[in-house]
Amino acid sequence: MQPVGSTPGGLIRHRRLHAGLSQQELADLAGVSVRSLRDIETGHVSRPRASSLRRLATALDVTDDELSVLLEAVQAGGRADPRTLHIAVLGPLLVRYGDEPVEIRSPMQRQIFGLLALQPGQRVSREEIVDVLWGDRPPKTYLNLIQGHVAALRRLLRPGRGGRGSASIATLEHSGYTLAPEGARLDLVHFDDLVQGARAARSRENLVGTQELFGRALCLWRGPVLAGAGPWVRHHPVAVAIDRRRMDAALAFADLGLEGGNHRSVAAQLQGLVAAEPLHEGLHARLMLAMARDGDQAGALRLFADVRRRLADELGIEPGHELRAAHLQVLRQRLPGLGSGGEDVAQLAPSAEPPRQLPLDARGFGGRLSELARLDALLATAAEHPSALTVAALSGTAGVGKTTLAVHWAHRVRDRFPDGQIYVNLRGFDATGPAMEPAEAIRSFLDALGVPPERIPETSEAQKGLYRSLLTGRRILLVLDNARDAEQVRPLLPGAPTCFVVVTSRDQLSGLVAIEGAYPLTLDLLSAAEGRELLARRLGAERADAEPGAVDELIAQCSRLPLALAIVTARAVTNPRFSLAAMADELREAGNRLDAFSGGDPATHVRTVFSWSYRTLSGEAARLFRLLSINPGPDIGVGAVARLAGTSETRVRPLLAELCRANLLTEHVVGRFAFHDLLRLYAAERNREEDDDERTAAAQRLYDHYAHTTRAASRLLYPNLIMLPQRALPADPAPVALDGHASALAWLDVEHVNLVAAITHAAEHGPRPAAWLIADGLRGYLARRRHSVHWFTVAEAGMSAALAEGDLLGQAALHLSTAHAHNNLAHDHEVIGHLRQVVELADKAGWAEGRAVGLGNIGSVYSDLGRLEDAHVNLLRALGLWEQIGAAHSSAITLNNLGNLDRVRGRLREATGYLGRALETSRQSGVRTGLSSALESLGQACHDLGRLTVGAEHLREALRLARRIGDNAGEAKALSTLSRIDLDVGRLSEALDAARSALRLSEELMHRQKESAACNALAACCHRLGRHQDAIAYFSRALRLAQEAGVRYEETEALIGLSTVHTHLGAHPKAAAHARDALALAQKAGFRVREGQALTALAEVCLGRGDIDEAADHATHAIRLHRETGHRLGEARALMVLGHALLRRGGPGVAVEHWREALTLFADIGTPEADRVHALIGEYGPGE
Repeated sequence: MQPVGSTPGGLIRHRRLHAGLSQQELADLAGVSVRSLRDIETGHVSRPRASSLRRLATALDVTDDELSVLLEAVQAGGRADPRTLHIAVLGPLLVRYGDEPVEIRSPMQRQIFGLLALQPGQRVSREEIVDVLWGDRPPKTYLNLIQGHVAALRRLLRPGRGGRGSASIATLEHSGYTLAPEGARLDLVHFDDLVQGARAARSRENLVGTQELFGRALCLWRGPVLAGAGPWVRHHPVAVAIDRRRMDAALAFADLGLEGGNHRSVAAQLQGLVAAEPLHEGLHARLMLAMARDGDQAGALRLFADVRRRLADELGIEPGHELRAAHLQVLRQRLPGLGSGGEDVAQLAPSAEPPRQLPLDARGFGGRLSELARLDALLATAAEHPSALTVAALSGTAGVGKTTLAVHWAHRVRDRFPDGQIYVNLRGFDATGPAMEPAEAIRSFLDALGVPPERIPETSEAQKGLYRSLLTGRRILLVLDNARDAEQVRPLLPGAPTCFVVVTSRDQLSGLVAIEGAYPLTLDLLSAAEGRELLARRLGAERADAEPGAVDELIAQCSRLPLALAIVTARAVTNPRFSLAAMADELREAGNRLDAFSGGDPATHVRTVFSWSYRTLSGEAARLFRLLSINPGPDIGVGAVARLAGTSETRVRPLLAELCRANLLTEHVVGRFAFHDLLRLYAAERNREEDDDERTAAAQRLYDHYAHTTRAASRLLYPNLIMLPQRALPADPAPVALDGHASALAWLDVEHVNLVAAITHAAEHGPRPAAWLIADGLRGYLARRRHSVHWFTVAEAGMSAALAEGDLLGQAALHLSTAHAHNNLAHDHEVIGHLRQVVELADKAGWAEGRAVGLGNIGSVYSDLGRLEDAHVNLLRALGLWEQIGAAHSSAITLNNLGNLDRVRGRLREATGYLGRALETSRQSGVRTGLSSALESLGQACHDLGRLTVGAEHLREALRLARRIGDNAGEAKALSTLSRIDLDVGRLSEALDAARSALRLSEELMHRQKESAACNALAACCHRLGRHQDAIAYFSRALRLAQEAGVRYEETEALIGLSTVHTHLGAHPKAAAHARDALALAQKAGFRVREGQALTALAEVCLGRGDIDEAADHATHAIRLHRETGHRLGEARALMVLGHALLRRGGPGVAVEHWREALTLFADIGTPEADRVHALIGEYGPGE
C-alpha cells in the first residue's frame, strides 16, 4: 500500500501549522485566496499552479531545495496514474482514481466501505455491518441487501482500468468481508507509518525528527474519522481507537513542541483539536501553555475558564491535576520566554507512586474457572468499548469466596492497570459497627492517590469532584469489597471509562445493575468438582487422591462453602499425619453436637467447622482468638494484640501464626491481622462464654493502649496542641515507643480507622472514658489530614460518652474538637457556640488551659468576623490566664493575636507594643513557629507605621525561619507583606517575585486567606507596572477568595485596589462602587487604616470625575484618620490627593503646602514617591 498525503497540499499545511499561521494569515502573506489555499491543502486541487506554490513557499520561508520538492510533486501530480486508487478516511470519506473522484452516493454503501477501509486487510463480520446499518432492528432481507451493496462497491472499485493500484472487496466464506488494498494508497496507513517512524526517531533521541514526523502525520487529518458518516460508523470501536491514536500523536507533538520552544506551531495544531475534544483536559492543558508561552496569557486563562465551565456543566466535576497545574503555571507566569523557568509538560502528571493496595492473594486458589473467564471477558469487552465505565458486581452468600475471587482476579490482571489498584473494605455487613460512609471511602482514595493533605478540599462534595478528576484518563482497578448496597457504591464510581470496578456484596446490587449498567456475577456454592480441586491444590493431589471418599465427605460436611473448606484444609495441612477419613469423622461428630446450628442456609453450617477447628487450638491461641473479637476496628497490629492479651509482642507472634495456619485469622498486610466477619461473630460468641472480668480487663487494656499511643503521637506531631490534662488519663504501664515525627504520623495513618471505630464502640458499649480520651488525642491529626467526615463522627461519639458519664472535662474537650471541625468548614456561628461551652465547662472542671484556649479561639473568630471589640475583650482574658499558668508559648500566640487585632483596628502604636512582647516571649520560649509568626506580624505593623527598613528586616528573618522549619503558611504570609514593602520602596522586580512566590505557596496550601493576600500583593505589582487588566483580574480573584473565606480585611484591600485601577482607567462608576463598598465594610468592621485608604480612593474617583469639593472632603477625612492611626504612608498619599483637589480649585499655593507635608513624610519613610512630589512642587511652587 502506498501513502496518501505526500502531496504539495499536505506539505504546505504542515509548514503553515509549524509556523503557527491560520489559512487566512498565510493567504494574505502569499497573495492567494483562502479558498485556493484550502483547496490545495485538502487535496481538492491536486495540481496547484507553480506560481501559487512559489508565493506560498516565500511566505513560509521554504528553502530552495524544499521548493524543488514541491514543484516536482506538482509535476508528478500532473502525470498522475489514473489507475491508482486513493482512499482517505482521516476526515470525510474520499475515494478517487488518480484525480478522478469515485462517487459513492448511497449512504449505506459509504458506511460499509468506510467500515472496511478502517480495517484494511482485516475481516469485518456481517454482524458488524448489520449493527452499523440497522442496529438491533435489521430487515428480514438484510443479507441480500448487504450482498447487493457490496456488489455495487466492487463495480465502483474496478472501473475497467485494469489498475495496478486498485482494491477489491473479498468475501470470506459466510463470515464477512475484507478490503484488500492491492496497491491502493490509504491515508490511515500513511498516518500509522509516520507515527511509527516518529516513535523510532524518539527512541534514537532524535527529537527534531520526531516532532517533524508527528507533525506530518497530523497534517493528514481533515477532521474526525469518517466525518459526516453515520453515528454507528463514527462511534465504532475501531474509529474511536483511530481517533485516540490521533490524540496520542497530537499530545506527543505538543510535548515536544513545548519542550523545544515551538509554541506557535503547537497552538495552531491544537486549536482545531480542542473543538473536536471539548472535554479533553490534557489537550487543553497543553494548548493553554502554548498560548501563554506565545504571549497570549489572557487567551489561555479564558480557555481554562471555558473548559472548567464545560466540565462542571456536562460532567459535574472540577478540572483535574493536569489542567489545574497548567492553569497555575499560566497564573504564576512560570513560562519559558517570560524569564521564569517554566516546568516541563511531563511534570503536569501527579508525581505520587501509583497505589498498590490489593490484599495478599490467596495461596492454592482453586475452582471458579467459569467466573474468572467471565471477568476476563468483561475486561476484554471494556477494552474494546472504552466509552463507558465497566463495573462487575459479584454477589453471593457469606463465606462463598467473593473477596477471595475478586482479589485473586485483581492480582491476575494488575499489569493491565499501570496507574494502580485501589482496594477498600466498605464494611457493609460488619457486625461491629456501621458500614463505611462513601465520603470516608473517597477520603481514603485521595490518600491512596497521593494527594497531600493540604490540597484536599474541605467539603465531601469537593473531595468527590477531586477524586473523579484524578481518575480521568488513568487506568486504575478499584476493588470495592463487602458493599452494603448500590447506594453505598454509587458515589464511589469514577467517571473515567479507563477504570474498571469490581464490587463484592451479599446484596445482589440490582440498583447498580439497572441504573449504572453493572454486570452481575452471582457466586454459588462450589461444585463437588471445584471442591475436590480446591482440596487437591491445598493438600496435594497425592493425598487427596488417596482418600477420595473422605474428600467428598469433607466437602459435604462443609456444605461446599469455600470458607469452611479453607479452615478444614488448613488443619489437614498442619497435621499431615492425620487421615482425611479421621478428620471427616471428627467433623461429623462436631456437627452432631452443634445440631442447633444446622439450618438450611449453608453459611450456618460453617459454625460446625469453626467449632471443630477452634477446639484444636492451643489454650493460649484459643484465648487470643476469643479476645481478638473485642477489637472494634477492621484489623489490628501486633502491638495492640499484645496489649489486648496482656503480654509481650514476642509471646503473641507465635499465637497469631497458629491462628493464621488454622485459617481462623488472616494476615492481609504484613503485621496486620483481620477476621472474616463470620469468624469474628463466632469468636465473640465464644468470648461471651468466658469470664466477664477477663473480657472487661482486656478491653480496658486495648483502649488504654489506643488512648496513650494516640496522645503520644500527637505530642510528637503537635507539641503545642492543648489536650486534656494528663490526670484525665489512666496510668499506662507499658507506653509505646514512637521514635519521632515519621513514626508517629505513620502510626496514626495506619490506625486512625481503628481509632474511630474504638471511639464509636466505646461510646456505646464502654469503656466510655476511652471515647473522649482517644477523640481528644486525635484532634490534631484529623485537622492536619482534613478528615472532616471522621472528625464529626469522633466528636459526636466522644461527646455522647462524656454526657452519659457526666464528665465535664470530656465535654469541654469534645466541644473544643467540634468547634475546630466547624472552623475548618468556616461555620463561624457554630464555632462560637461550642467555644462558649468550652469556656464554661472548663471553668467548672478547673481546667485553666481549656478555658484559656476557648477564650483565645473566640477572640480569633470574632476578629475574622469583624467584631473587633469583642475579639479584644476575649483575647485579653485569655492572655491573663496564660500568664497565670506560665505558658510562654500560648502567651506569645495570644500577644501576637492581640497585636494583629490592634493593627487592623488602626491602633498601630499599641499593636507594636503587643507584638514586641510576643517577639520577646517567643524568643524566650524557643518555639520557632511562634517566633516566625511574631516577626511577620511585627513586620506588617512596621510597614503600616512607615518603618519600612525595620519592617523588611523582621520579614526577612521571619522568612528565613519559616523556610528552615518548613512552615509554608508562614513563608507565604511573610512574602506577601515583603512584596508590599518592596513595592513601596521601588524594588518592583523583587516585589513581583515575592508576590508570585506567595501565591504559589498559598495555592499549594489551598489556604484561601493567604491566597487572597498574595493576589492583592500581586495585583498591586501589576498595577504599578502598567498591567492594569492583570491587576483587575488578581484583585477580583482576591476579592472572591476573601469573601469565600470570610476575611473582611483582605476583602476591603481588594475593593480599594479595584477602585484605584478603575480610576486610573477612567471607569469612574465602577471605581466609585468599589470604593464605597470598601468604605462601608471598613467602617462596619472598625478597620480604621482601611477606612482611610477607602476614603482616599473615593477622593481620587471624585477628582477624576470633577467633583472637586467632595474629593477634598474625603481626602481631608482620610488625613485625619491616618494621623490618628499612625499610618504615615496613607497620610502622605491622602495629602497628595488633597493637594490636587485644591490645585483644581484654583489654589496652587495651598496645594503646594500639602504636597510639602507629603514630601516630608515620603522622604522620611523612604519611598520614590518623594521624587514625584518634589517635581510637582518645582512645577507649581512660587519661585521654584
